[in-house]
Amino acid sequence: MKTLLITGVAGPMGRQIARLAADSGMRVLGIDVTPLPRPVPGLTFIQSDIRNPLLGDFIKAEQVDTILHGAFRWRKRRGEAIFENNVLGTAKLLEAAARARVEHVIFPSSIFIYGPGIFGASEETPFQVRSRYAFVRHLRSIELLLSGFRKQTPDTILTVLRFAHILGGGYPSPLARYLALPVAPTLSGHNPLMQVLHFDDAILTLFQTLLERPEGVFNIAAPEPQALYAMLNACRTPRTNVPSLAVKGLRWMPGVGPKTKTILPLPWEYLRDSLTMTTQKAVKDLGFEPTHSGEETVKIFAENLAQQRNATLSRRLARQRAKDITRVLQYLRQK
Repeated sequence: MKTLLITGVAGPMGRQIARLAADSGMRVLGIDVTPLPRPVPGLTFIQSDIRNPLLGDFIKAEQVDTILHGAFRWRKRRGEAIFENNVLGTAKLLEAAARARVEHVIFPSSIFIYGPGIFGASEETPFQVRSRYAFVRHLRSIELLLSGFRKQTPDTILTVLRFAHILGGGYPSPLARYLALPVAPTLSGHNPLMQVLHFDDAILTLFQTLLERPEGVFNIAAPEPQALYAMLNACRTPRTNVPSLAVKGLRWMPGVGPKTKTILPLPWEYLRDSLTMTTQKAVKDLGFEPTHSGEETVKIFAENLAQQRNATLSRRLARQRAKDITRVLQYLRQK
């Protein structure tokens, strides 16, 4: 029986993979600093940090043969705690995996790794443009660590899946959070193309990877790129145009969040230049074929987003009615 360890198991992706793996007969262990929102049948959960010095002993004692490393925080700002979780945590996990002679390590990476302004990036395309956003820098640092790990532990199978922008399933991808903004800033004269991937297709690909253990790096995306404006229109998200020259080196956008300013979920450079990648290697080696097209993925996400917005509005109206009734009752009592 395979023993699978999932880091970041409390997130949507970790929980779903844990369910599928347990149902398939795997022994599933999960680690996260965040408590599980609800129990997952078949999952043994440990609330802990992946930087725990006892992690290596735990992996060896539990005879873990596969690790799905999903403990990545999509944080925009730089910070020591986030860097330690994303980069140093990965380094310690890989060190522990090497000591325990884990057979298979999987990392869900992202299209962000390539940088904007690239059409048809392959798995060999070098990374472009240094980003000021923490998660982009951390993803690149992690992939460099994985490259070193592959050379130092050639007997361990390493699978890196570079996902397009994941939409759906409650997954907090930067594009999902951007499309859900009350008002989305766009750059005047720029309507970049982006590739998306339905959450279910990401899960199916990860689960296939668990079963088949392919070695290498694979781009995973719905083949049809989507224009930014079309996605915003589908989600009925109002947009405000910002002059391109006005945002050079800027991460902040006034007045699009609950505070006077907020840092955008997507880096400005990805709102300016298109970025697409080829999935030929995944099609050939994995038999990858998404069940949802890019257009379908956006449509489903937009429908779910509309329901969430309506539910939020209903809750706000209910709270306001309760406050109004309370005021009336207090007024009547005073009379």
